[in-house]
Amino acid sequence: MRFKPTKEQDKEIADALRAQRDIKGLTQFQVAQRAGVCPQLYGRFECCGRSFLTARFKTVTGVLDALGINATEFAKKYVEGC
Repeated sequence: MRFKPTKEQDKEIADALRAQRDIKGLTQFQVAQRAGVCPQLYGRFECCGRSFLTARFKTVTGVLDALGINATEFAKKYVEGC
């Protein structure tokens, strides 16, 4: 069975990514560069145009690292069963 996050989960994560980016004083472009993803993809994560929870592992960990978010704590908060 394929994992399908809810719109509420996507919105909550998008808001958390945006808030952390703002705290760090970074632009979407800077986060994307640090994460090794294209700026359009990162922008879609923040506007719920693309679910962060269904992105590739390398993409997710790159974004979390770029924002200084602990991956284990993120998983405990946003991924069921962690």
